[in-house]
Amino acid sequence: MQPYQSNHRLHSVKPTGFTLIELLVVISIIALLIALLLPALAEAMAAGESAVCLSNLRSLGQGFIEYETAFGGSHPAYNYNEAWVLPLAPYFSGSAKQSGNTVSQLTFNSQSSVLVDPACDIIPGVPASVNSNQVLGSPGTTWFWGSAVGSGAPGTTFYQNQLEYVQSSYGFNAWLYGPGGNGETNGNNEPYAAASNVPDANYWSRNISVNGATIPLFGDCVWLDGGPKETDTPPATAFITGTYPINASTNYGWNGLTGQGDMQRWCIRRHPDDINMAFLDGHAGGVKLSQLWSLNWADGWVTQNPAPAGVTQLP
Repeated sequence: MQPYQSNHRLHSVKPTGFTLIELLVVISIIALLIALLLPALAEAMAAGESAVCLSNLRSLGQGFIEYETAFGGSHPAYNYNEAWVLPLAPYFSGSAKQSGNTVSQLTFNSQSSVLVDPACDIIPGVPASVNSNQVLGSPGTTWFWGSAVGSGAPGTTFYQNQLEYVQSSYGFNAWLYGPGGNGETNGNNEPYAAASNVPDANYWSRNISVNGATIPLFGDCVWLDGGPKETDTPPATAFITGTYPINASTNYGWNGLTGQGDMQRWCIRRHPDDINMAFLDGHAGGVKLSQLWSLNWADGWVTQNPAPAGVTQLP
């Protein structure tokens, strides 16, 4: 007798999903692609932020030029209660400057798109919880300018009752204040002061013979203005890179400014080109930190040779 044989053939069952090894291979490939793409994405984001920053600086520079035109070539005079923001605001924000004790019209929020570099964070908690009315910025945060006179309490209206406070990522070349500089005489490495302390000769007048493409107007900065000197030295590396410790309850980094003079306010790493600047001829572009000492900041500027200590080590 023949043994019984089934008519059904035996089939091997092939799995329909991924094996563990295949899944691990796919995950590894995805991780590798992400690792390759992340630097490119970060570079693209940084380039986008830099482009917006340059647009902001061109707007501020154009506002300065329009101010000059409106006032017969005069530069905005320094005023401790206004800085450069209020005089120029009508020309870069489209708001009309008010006079007298009227209701506030110019607000930080309406100007922040021009005043704040997208590479910077607005200082958190200002003005409610920072125990200072003037707060230094950093490569990654804005500076804060609060009430300059009176009680100085958060929310106090100043700037001729037109602004409560200002935050920005940009500083103004103080050698372009005019006429006659300003009245600040605190002696704290401030080169711009009353004519009795610093001769007017170093301030740019309305008749400038030097190529405006070499005269800084606005730029990435940790303070609202600054008037560098040829002999200024760079700040600490930790301040340049923004890696110094921050104490938000007191100040945002005065202790990091270990250099001499106002150039340290501009000597920060914020963009791929280090910092962006607008110049007196209307153009804006990136500037390497080591090149800051070669620009014509003040009338009669003489680039030092050799450069001040620490400059040649900058990128």
